[in-house]
This record gives sequence, C-alpha cells and structure tokens, in this order.
Amino acid sequence: MISIPSAIPSTAARSSFADGKYYSAIGDHLAPQGNAFVFEYDPAKKALRQLADVRKIINLPAGHYTPGKIHSHVELGSDGWLYFSTHRGSTKVTTDANHYLGDWILRANPKTGEMLYQVRRGLGRPDEDDLRREVHRSVVVRLDVVAGC
Repeated sequence: MISIPSAIPSTAARSSFADGKYYSAIGDHLAPQGNAFVFEYDPAKKALRQLADVRKIINLPAGHYTPGKIHSHVELGSDGWLYFSTHRGSTKVTTDANHYLGDWILRANPKTGEMLYQVRRGLGRPDEDDLRREVHRSVVVRLDVVAGC
C-alpha cells in the first residue's frame, strides 16, 4: 500500500488522471502559514512522488501569508505541465498584517520536476472587483486558459 508521508496532513484533495498517472493536490489548511502539495501516483510502479510544494514555488519571505490548500483540479496541459491554483483562506488571516496579496495559479512539470508560478497576486482579495472574485471561484486551471498570463 502507498500512503502520503505522515508529515503531510491529508485534509483536502483535488485529483485527476492523465497519461496513466494519478495527480492529487493536498493541503494542511494552516494558513496564514500553511502549505499545499501536488503528488503523482504511478500505478504501474506503485510509486508516489511529490511534484510540487506551494511554499517553495511562491518563495515568500518568512511571516508572509502562504496558502494551505489547492482549490482546483490538477490539470495536465498540452505542454506536459500540471496546472493548479491555491485558495484564499479565512478572512481572519487573509489580511494586510499577514501580507496577503491574493492567490496563485501554479504549474509543475512532472517530467523535469520544475515548479513555477503562472499568475501571481490579484486573485480573490476581498477588496477587488466582483469579476476577479468570480474568476477565482470558478477557475479551471488549464493551459488554454492561462497560457496568455
């Protein structure tokens, strides 16, 4: 049996299946200093591999808000990258005091292990216009949608 390492709380998951592998996102929900991860499970090898670490990808200074969950499906784009997005936590912690700047659309390359952010800031901040908030609630992270960002 394959299990996610015990050091990573398994409180939420968003998953997809592509190219014979299962991709799942999981987070600890511990914002303002949370973290979330993307894993790949290869059923042929019965192997679990961590592909993305949100805290490492966004690389913010200590004390800055880091999201504790991924709130989209993990989608494999036609370029071979996996795309996913974080989710704004409670309004009690998504504050200026915690340096909250919005949420993130991220990507990870399962072949090379490279991790990048695709869109930074400006998604879901409470004082932004209704259109941006609606985009955040309904985002489906796919290469076709974010390629121009």
